[in-house]
Order: sequence, then structure tokens, then C-alpha cells
Amino acid sequence: MQHAGALAQGRGSRQAAHPRFEDGDYILVRVAVVDDDGKLQPRRQRQLRLEGAELRASDALPPITGAFDAPQVVAVTPDGTRAYVSNAFGDFITVLDLVANAVLTTLPTFSSNRGVAISPDGSRAYVTEDTFGLHVIDTATNSVTTTIGVGDEPHGVAVNPAGTRVFVTNAIGNSVSVISTASNTVTGT
Repeated sequence: MQHAGALAQGRGSRQAAHPRFEDGDYILVRVAVVDDDGKLQPRRQRQLRLEGAELRASDALPPITGAFDAPQVVAVTPDGTRAYVSNAFGDFITVLDLVANAVLTTLPTFSSNRGVAISPDGSRAYVTEDTFGLHVIDTATNSVTTTIGVGDEPHGVAVNPAGTRVFVTNAIGNSVSVISTASNTVTGT
């Protein structure tokens, strides 16, 4: 199983790098799971509240099926409303509406998609494709705005916390490409 998600903790405005939970504190959790059969099982943002020694939460949503072809990686937007799924055998990216618990759309690409990352502000999704590089997706319109050539057979992708740089691992090229998000150009390998 592959998991992706986000976690925040607090009581009012209190946040901590190494949280210590007390009675009444809450945890906000956003999770999406791809099961062994390739079915995506996203869960809406859940609030878990510590009540004595127990965490209370609601039940999981049913799985989302269809519009997948060997799903690889799923990334959830910071607001928890959408997820972007790469498909290893498909020539498309699947976009999910996590509020409706359904496929929103698919975005055509050219070949196998591998990694997915979302910018910290949620405005862009970055998807690696084996042959053609890194797709930049505008999450407001769900359209590929550009494709950036990187090294040989890009797989993994990550965005720095400031959202100013994207890092792509190139499996065959044995390298990491660094992309400026301001210019959508490779600044180093």
C-alpha cells in the first residue's frame, strides 16, 4: 500500500515542531491510500480529538475506482480537496475531487507518469513522466501549463517548503535536476 497525506496538530493557535498531546487537543489528518488492487481510497480531512486516552474519528469513505492504469503516487493539495495520481501504464494523470469522493478529470500525457508533488500553496502540481520530463499543472484549471525537460527517466519529485524550487530524480541519468518555479527552467543538475 502507498500512503500520502498531511498532519497538523494544535489547540487554538498553538502549534509545535514536536507536539505533545493533551486532553482536548486535536489532530487534522488528510490521507489517501492506494490499495494493492490499485484502487484509490482517499479520505476527507478528518478531525481526531483526544478524549482522555482515546482518539475519536469518523469512518473511512468507500474506494474510488476507474480512471487509473497502475497508479503510482498520489499527492493531496494542502486544503485537502483534491488529489493528483500518476499512472505508470497510462498516458494520463488522474485528478480526484476528495470532497465528492470521485474522479474529477484526467489530464492527457505522453507516456508513463511516476512522481507527483504539490506546491506548498496548492497552486501547482508537478508530475514526472519517464520520457518527456516534468509536467507543471495549474491546479485551478487542471491544465498542463508546461513540460520541462530534465534528466534521463525522471521518477521522484519534491518541492522545497518555500515553493521556489522543484527537485527531480533521474533514474537512468543518475542525477537530480533542480528547477526554478519562477521561470520553470532547470537551474542545475
